[in-house]
Amino acid sequence: MQTLIVRRLRLVPVLAGLVIVLWAGQTPAGEPQVRFRDLVYKSFEGDEFDDLVKITVGPQDQKPEFKAIEYKVLLLDKPEGQGVFVDPKTHQFKVGQRFQLTVRPLDKSYIYIYHIGASGKSGFLVPREEEEPRLLEPKQQIALPEEGYIEVTPPPGNEKVFVIAAAKPVSDRAALAEYVTNRYSATAPKGWDDAPKMKEIGKQINATLEGHIKTEAEKLQEKKDGAVRYRGLFGPADRKSFQRDVKTRKVRFGSLEIPPQKPGDGSLAVSFRAVDTPPGVANVFLVPIPLTSVGP
Repeated sequence: MQTLIVRRLRLVPVLAGLVIVLWAGQTPAGEPQVRFRDLVYKSFEGDEFDDLVKITVGPQDQKPEFKAIEYKVLLLDKPEGQGVFVDPKTHQFKVGQRFQLTVRPLDKSYIYIYHIGASGKSGFLVPREEEEPRLLEPKQQIALPEEGYIEVTPPPGNEKVFVIAAAKPVSDRAALAEYVTNRYSATAPKGWDDAPKMKEIGKQINATLEGHIKTEAEKLQEKKDGAVRYRGLFGPADRKSFQRDVKTRKVRFGSLEIPPQKPGDGSLAVSFRAVDTPPGVANVFLVPIPLTSVGP
């Protein structure tokens, strides 16, 4: 299985400047076509969410609350830091390759990064145990690692990184770690989520899809949570289906993830929750990032 190690090495900083362009065209049926990720950027820049509400969940009496995170994985092909951006949910790393992960919330958020290794060892990479949680301002970027790179070492396998964003600091990091580890583990003990503390944390979590394709387990989890989740480019047909699901199932919260569409793009994860949702429900946004490696 894959092991992640960090070697110190000075890198050319990753520049994350984004040109925000709202592209509009016409579909054959005459329906306006909008690049969804640019609509998200525009909404968080101007704090005007009317179009985002309409295109995501349809007509609403009250605007949902939105939170968004952009993350990028830079695959390094030279020690100087040159490389290409890849989608970690579809890319297979090769043993010996190096990469860097950057995370950028679009709104003010406390950011946690949790890691589950192939050996089963897990822990928070950000913040460290002795550190206070980091409050990032909108579009403030955090890199993992801050200097150097992460190298894929043999044997190949699977790792998992989780980006967690919250408006307030997490009150019990150990319980959150236990919940995430068990929920995303194939060997979690039966009934682990029956404990009151785990049920409480489960209510708080609004997660994106772990992989590129929705599994049956994830569909069942959606129904259990009363949520709706989507990953893709979110075109007109997808929006209609998403809105229909929100309406017919009376969904109160959900998430979308838009994968990279062109060179330099990151993955954009967006969560929403109805404003009348209880304070302790779906108020912690969790974005799983699987890292799969194969032999050289």
